Amino acid sequence: MRYFWRVVSTLFGFTLVMLLIISNPSTAQGQSPVSLYRPQLCHACYVLLSPPWGQRQSFVEPPLVSAPKSTPLSSSQDVTQADHTEPSVVIKWNELMLAAVRNGPPRPTVIARSMFMVHTAMYDAWSAYDGTAEPVIPGYVVRQPVERHTEANQAAAVSQAAYQTLVALFPQYEQNTQSFSRLMAILGYDIVTGGDASTPAGIGYLAAQGVLDSRRDDGSNAANNYADITSDVYPDLYQPVNSADPTTGKVPGQTAFDPNHWQPLRVSTGVIFDAGGLPVFDANQPDSYRDQSFLTPHWGVVTPFALTSGDQLRPPPPPQLGSSEPYTDALGQMMTNDEAYKAQFNQVLNYSARLTDKMKCIAEYWADGPRSETPPGHWNALAHGISYRDQHSIGDDVKLYLALNGALFDASIAAWDAKRAYDSVRPVSAIRHLYNGQTVTAWAGPNQGA
Repeated sequence: MRYFWRVVSTLFGFTLVMLLIISNPSTAQGQSPVSLYRPQLCHACYVLLSPPWGQRQSFVEPPLVSAPKSTPLSSSQDVTQADHTEPSVVIKWNELMLAAVRNGPPRPTVIARSMFMVHTAMYDAWSAYDGTAEPVIPGYVVRQPVERHTEANQAAAVSQAAYQTLVALFPQYEQNTQSFSRLMAILGYDIVTGGDASTPAGIGYLAAQGVLDSRRDDGSNAANNYADITSDVYPDLYQPVNSADPTTGKVPGQTAFDPNHWQPLRVSTGVIFDAGGLPVFDANQPDSYRDQSFLTPHWGVVTPFALTSGDQLRPPPPPQLGSSEPYTDALGQMMTNDEAYKAQFNQVLNYSARLTDKMKCIAEYWADGPRSETPPGHWNALAHGISYRDQHSIGDDVKLYLALNGALFDASIAAWDAKRAYDSVRPVSAIRHLYNGQTVTAWAGPNQGA
């Protein structure tokens, strides 16, 4: 399991560093990043087990949002004295974005990019009304005079930036629900159609435009629905070594199957069901199944936020079945690649046979699927609890969510770089191959956790 845990620990560690360092611009002035950032990531574990949202009003549906009254641009209101007992507009827009995410296909890479873009625009709009912050995308927003540095102006600019970016990234959701425009109306803001460097709305528009412009040619191929493309790193389009079609001989247990490479699975479309009501497929009924494909296989070359390249954090390769080369696992145990390969999948079987209710709940929480915000969205939902607990201001939240989503976006690029580089097998395919024709214990029995 060394490869798996290296990926997890490296990306989580990178996320932690990003949260601590990027969350406050004044870090560059010599202050300790740890002392600047109040929320603790370990709180996420508590939030997962005892979520506080049941005590809060949800802002997914715009009618539940109370509209603040705007103040003149010249207001002398001190932003540090604003009432932060209610969620900031950053949280309101984030929750509405999560609703849009759940309404679309569960594509973690694409979602990580979209959430990063929205929160970059919000941060850049806010930075115009802060004394020290610099925008992520230079050349679009200009710092405003200090007398305009009010939370009312910040809220107006941030909301316009969020709206403009969201309608560009989730146009179908807005067309079907008008949720983004409804929230703008409830908050009391007009929707503008051009930039003006002297008004909060105009600054928000410019911030959104800057982000959209900067990401137009970032290697994601967003203009073509993120379809696979070639590049200097990937001169050929991705083609799986193995197949979901048993007639090819490239499935587990067959001679043409390569146990060291990824295999797409054939999954039910829900057209037919077995006697127990579970969806199944019939090989003679093509509409009852679909074969998986690699989601955004080119993602390792997308332009990152803080990484220098997608392969900067690439972990060492996973163990290979059939190789006698030495391998050292995460516990320092020496064995051959072949032994390590078999050991890690035996470990997966043991986990499956001993699942507790708590372990299964955690696994199901993080599983992707229809109506899911996917892992990037899950981390954003967990951050809501931190914001609520610490009564964040708009400034606190724009920094928190820029850091979080910048780290998640870069993590998606780093993870997909490793996926493409090693094209390693999934446990389900490896176990089916290793134990083909045998009976294995992967379930403890009724009322035993799984």
